Amino acid sequence: MEERNIMGELNMYRQLGLKPNFSEIGRRYGLDRHTVARYWNEGGDVDDGRCNRPSGFDAHRTLIAEKTAMPGATKKTVHEYLLHQCGERRMPGYNAFTHYCRRHDIAFDGGGRPEPHPRYETPPGRQLQFDWKEDLRMTSRRGEAFEFNVFSATLGCSRMHRFVYSTKETRKDPASRKCVQYSN
Repeated sequence: MEERNIMGELNMYRQLGLKPNFSEIGRRYGLDRHTVARYWNEGGDVDDGRCNRPSGFDAHRTLIAEKTAMPGATKKTVHEYLLHQCGERRMPGYNAFTHYCRRHDIAFDGGGRPEPHPRYETPPGRQLQFDWKEDLRMTSRRGEAFEFNVFSATLGCSRMHRFVYSTKETRKDPASRKCVQYSN
């Protein structure tokens, strides 16, 4: 792990355009100054062997390909399926699975989302959407409880809203004549 720290430090010196003191870095990390100089001259990164070892998903490659071919399959659902199938065995996380899929060109269809459709506009006076909400309860800051009903209507053309407040559920409610009008 120390070699990774040395390479990170040497890369910082490279980015700054400075030549480091190899002896001082060697003392800090317990290495010979010639080893540090070799790291500096070779550039690149230290190979710690992790890139050559097999992935935890290699054993499940056929299962992954089979599940990928299903319509609506996403990376998350396939990864969760693998976690469920493996049980107690240690399976790498979702980010490792995403990296594995990208590296091995495993394509997903994106969940089969429907195609967007254009908004349908109606001419004035042709469409009205309405609703009746009953038994709404609100509490004021003083703790007073208010119970009421609301008739709401929205015009399809202008999206203008109209709300009619009512305390009762009858047609001949005198409060239904009072209304509040809002528009966007």
